[in-house]
Amino acid sequence: MTVVGRVAELLTERDTGGFGIAVIDAFAVAATRHERLGMPYLIWCQANPSFVIVHTKVFALLSVACVLPLMLVVQDIEFDFNVQHDCSFAECGPTGKRPRVQERIESPEATESFIEHRDIPRWVINTHSLHNGHLLRRCLPQDLVVPVPIIDPAKREEEHRKIAAAHRPKQDTKRAEAAQKRAAKRTKIEMVNEKKVLGKRKAKPDVEADANIVTIVLSCCHSRATKLNRKGTHESRRWAASRVSPQPPRTSSKKF
Repeated sequence: MTVVGRVAELLTERDTGGFGIAVIDAFAVAATRHERLGMPYLIWCQANPSFVIVHTKVFALLSVACVLPLMLVVQDIEFDFNVQHDCSFAECGPTGKRPRVQERIESPEATESFIEHRDIPRWVINTHSLHNGHLLRRCLPQDLVVPVPIIDPAKREEEHRKIAAAHRPKQDTKRAEAAQKRAAKRTKIEMVNEKKVLGKRKAKPDVEADANIVTIVLSCCHSRATKLNRKGTHESRRWAASRVSPQPPRTSSKKF
């Protein structure tokens, strides 16, 4: 027998601490799902509350034929799970006021609102949890945890056709807008390229004039360098001739 409930009290031995029990405040699982969240929920009978005592940890000593005693651990609690207060049913609201905590210090000047839960014992089982979802599906009734399709399987194809027909005009509009954007971008790129070509054509005569000026300057420099080279060669020849073939000494025509 599986009992779902809230731990009301924990009791253990004072000396050894080896024996412990838990007092469980039993809740009942509702036969239907939550009308808004679609998940199973728990209800508590205020008129006839029931409590169940279970073992939390029992150490049993066994001795067989003078062999060392064996220690067994028995635990009746299978697992814990998460539940949330059914605030939509209880109509809980942000009616509470408390000081705002900043850097672990309560600020007396600044306050904030918080949800005050009404004392209505109705709790929603969080079946969306991942760490123990398989355990919940194993313990809860199958009709409360089986996936519920949004669309009736008998009308699924018809509903899909309606959804596709509703989205098809939107898709056509998006494609047309995308084509217009591509055309505008292509036109802009062509205009930029045309401006670049025109700019190059306008700048071409200036480039030719600059090239002519450079050519004239280079030709002038070349002619000047040629003259200097010729002059230098003539002088070097004269200097070489004077060094290699010196003029003969002058002789006097006076007769003694």
